[in-house]
Amino acid sequence: MNSPTYRLNPVAIGGVGGSGTRLVANILTKAGCYLGGDLNGAFDNLWFTVLLRRKSWFKQLPHDHHIRDAIKVFQLAMSTGLANGQLSVHQQAIFEQAIQDFDWPNNPEKQRLARAVDSLRHSQSADTETFLRWGWKEPNTHIFLPHLAETIPDLKYIHVIRNGLDMAFSTNQNQPLNWGKFILNANLGETISPISSLDYWIKANHRAIEIGRRKFGENFHLLSYDALCKSPDKTLPPLLDFLGMPTDPAPYIPLIAPKTLGRHKTEDLTIFSKEQKQAVHDLIQHL
Repeated sequence: MNSPTYRLNPVAIGGVGGSGTRLVANILTKAGCYLGGDLNGAFDNLWFTVLLRRKSWFKQLPHDHHIRDAIKVFQLAMSTGLANGQLSVHQQAIFEQAIQDFDWPNNPEKQRLARAVDSLRHSQSADTETFLRWGWKEPNTHIFLPHLAETIPDLKYIHVIRNGLDMAFSTNQNQPLNWGKFILNANLGETISPISSLDYWIKANHRAIEIGRRKFGENFHLLSYDALCKSPDKTLPPLLDFLGMPTDPAPYIPLIAPKTLGRHKTEDLTIFSKEQKQAVHDLIQHL
């Protein structure tokens, strides 16, 4: 089977969990992007989740070629599908290892993800006559930016960033729990404090921005969720232009309905150091 041909480059959406990637995925879906055959309510591509968000990788990432191999299996699933014997013996072993490595016991979505494994195993190619491009949204994508740049060289990447003070008080602390050891080189324990959460936000976003600009160049787009919500008429046209689409923001503005912007204003910010607050200010100023 020949790989289907999409009209535009593939695109991925990532960011620290809770940054607003769901809204961006909703916008891209409306714009004609195929973001996967099995998505959860947050528009996360569960095939990417199963193949790359592995428990055994949280403490230490494996050799680069293991990650690239997993990405190639994911890319194959999103293009021609894994049904009909598309996987080589080596790729089949990678697929089965990913299922074994996944953090099944501690995942509240384990039943939903088990169904995603089955849909991944029987995946078929998407109808490229319907979609402009293929891609995915999965917040953890930013962890694997160096490997994605090497494996999918024409990939466009959108990194969504939201005010770190809001993020520090979010109930979504899955990324610091899972990747805190990798990003901060420290064990954060089972409960993430706002201070630790903000440390993770600062380091993870600095890393993603540096790698994105260096590895992706013009195929990297940094998007402020706060600006998108407050001024969509100004923020949407550059995003749509980056995607090679008509830049009229009108069709997408009704999708934007923020509910938790500025939640840090009711919290005690004296718990954060002067250096942390300055780092947040510096990151936001450059958006």
